[in-house]
Amino acid sequence: MIALRGRRIPVLAMAAGALTLAATVFVAVGGFRGTSTVLAFGGVILFGELTRLVLPGNRDSAPLSSAAALGLALASTVHGRGSVHGVAEVIVTVGVAGLVGASVHAFAGRAPRLGGVARRIIGASVTAAVARPLATGGVLGEWVAEPTAQALVLAAAAMAGLGVDVAIGAAVRAARHQSRYVRTVRADVAALWRLHLAVLATGWLLSYGISLMGPVAALVFGLPLMVTQFAFLRHATVRTTFRQTVRSMARVTEIGGYVHEGHSARVATLSLRVGRQLGLHDDDLLDLEYAALLHDIGQLSLTDPIPGGATQAVPAADRRRVAELGADIVRSTGRLERVAAIVSAQSEPYRGVGETSDPAVSLASRIVKAASAYDDLVHGAAGERYSPLEAIERLSLGLAYDYDPVVVAALGRSVTRPRGPA
Repeated sequence: MIALRGRRIPVLAMAAGALTLAATVFVAVGGFRGTSTVLAFGGVILFGELTRLVLPGNRDSAPLSSAAALGLALASTVHGRGSVHGVAEVIVTVGVAGLVGASVHAFAGRAPRLGGVARRIIGASVTAAVARPLATGGVLGEWVAEPTAQALVLAAAAMAGLGVDVAIGAAVRAARHQSRYVRTVRADVAALWRLHLAVLATGWLLSYGISLMGPVAALVFGLPLMVTQFAFLRHATVRTTFRQTVRSMARVTEIGGYVHEGHSARVATLSLRVGRQLGLHDDDLLDLEYAALLHDIGQLSLTDPIPGGATQAVPAADRRRVAELGADIVRSTGRLERVAAIVSAQSEPYRGVGETSDPAVSLASRIVKAASAYDDLVHGAAGERYSPLEAIERLSLGLAYDYDPVVVAALGRSVTRPRGPA
């Protein structure tokens, strides 16, 4: 990040902006080529940006925009038909459409997510830099004469551009979540590989469709992915609605005065930070988030509330009772059995006497237990308030049996290291 007049500007966005500006100047001097094709693809890219997705793990994705950018970068001429636009036209088209889409989102009060736009600009630039010399009959086109070799080069160009997009996105997420880069790449690929294949296939069809149908190919071959994107959008909407429902359930303990204001949300945030550091997958992270939000819901069944809601300050038998009551409430939803298991085991020590660890206590349960205790200490749920470092030191006193040393170490890193760019 770079500071400019009190604002922090991501280096990634600056690089993409500089690339787009340089391409714009080049096009302004040399003239625009392939106007009809560029305009058609620019419209599809803009539509893809306006209907972008926020997938599990807060991953920004615009599959239709990415596919159209790939198709524009790969587009070639066959038997005199097709497009002869250059690298600069590709960059300008993707950059302008992306920035217009981000501006519309910002005007509507939504996050512009310039990082995602920047990734797509840079990815399309990489693909275009390899593919356009071949498609327009330049030096690369003379060198690669065989159709099979040309197809392989174009496929490599498409995968390189998409790979750069994925690699940059993983780097940003790893910095933001303080997680290992390799783990983040694996998680992203595991979560989105089907969507990446659809993007590659659609981009390839779009590139060949131009030589057969002209600019209208952008609409015809982009339609199937458009339908798929709306299906993903519907799924994401349902998932968001359910998450909001769980958060509303968690607020009941705060409204009733059983726990401090914001306790459940803070524990969920801390738990997710630790879970990402320790390499939990998306489905496990979602269960962890729900369990952290609902970990104190069992207190609603108590006749006498625990002072401040600090369950770690009461006897072990009372902690187990609260955990079991909470697990029963979660199970009553009929679809959160794994979350209920996490809530049920959150009161247990991570190992018993003479044991390395208790296999019955999942990593998620250990994370929720440590995060909840930390938040109670920092916000004075049991009476005295502690600083973040003092709270970690207090948790370290229970490393023998109560708290998992690996979890406490990750928690310490989460609360003491500066956070990466959002």
